[in-house]
Amino acid sequence: MTTEYFSYPAEVCQDEDGVFILEFPDFGTGVTAGDTIEECLNHAEDLLETMVFSYIEKGLALPKASPAKDRPLVHLSPMTSAKAGLYMAVNESGISKAELGRRLRWHPPQVVRVMDPRHKSTIEQIDKALAAIGKRLVVFVQDAA
Repeated sequence: MTTEYFSYPAEVCQDEDGVFILEFPDFGTGVTAGDTIEECLNHAEDLLETMVFSYIEKGLALPKASPAKDRPLVHLSPMTSAKAGLYMAVNESGISKAELGRRLRWHPPQVVRVMDPRHKSTIEQIDKALAAIGKRLVVFVQDAA
């Protein structure tokens, strides 16, 4: 699994009234807007997180990001990236939530919460859940664009 799921390119255009319109073609849904491109991109972060939350809550596979080319990339927050990574790793492993709970010695509600993008989990909890399926969380720093 790579970071190609945690940063998505956005399509931005300006309408006849000068408003900037942004959408994520990889998701095929969701639109946001702003009076400036900066405002539009700030809204885009919230929109992307909302779409990822929705996919996870519905049990849908997250789309792989298409190449950025000349499009701006919008990044998920570190915590949402970690939760999305756990969600994808569990789905790819074929391990049920019940089995994950047994491996971790956690009660079923704890497993549900650690995978819930809206629940305030800790990085340590996510890392422990990943370790139970033979994965690990890796964090790195890069220059800002």
